[in-house]
Amino acid sequence: MSAPTSQIGNCPKCNSPIYKDNPTAWCPKCDEPLPRDINIKRQPGKPTHQASRIDYVSNTGQRAIDLLRICAWLNLVAGIGLALYSLLSLLMGKDRYDPINPIGVVLTAGFLIEGVSGCVFLLVVCSIAENLIAIRNNTSIR
Repeated sequence: MSAPTSQIGNCPKCNSPIYKDNPTAWCPKCDEPLPRDINIKRQPGKPTHQASRIDYVSNTGQRAIDLLRICAWLNLVAGIGLALYSLLSLLMGKDRYDPINPIGVVLTAGFLIEGVSGCVFLLVVCSIAENLIAIRNNTSIR
């Protein structure tokens, strides 16, 4: 077995030496995750298993957020479209003195309110999800 290459740090938990050729992102003695600065020195040019998993989750999360944002805007457009269609169907073909169906008016208002409030709700969920991804990426597990 060849001698280990240069030492790049010590494990914060058990204080065992960590060498540049350590194959994993964890301490070989106590199996604790290594700090980010040691992992960067450990294998330059190669991402650690832990870092590549975080990147994959972040990209997947961002795609899900983009899809949810598209659904939010489609919900707004569909709500406004249904409200306009309902309103036009109430007003078309009526004489000036015919009463307007109150259920149709409530339905029209419901479509409009649901479209706007549904869009706002989904956009707030997108914002919260983006903030959670940023928090997860900016904090390191030790």
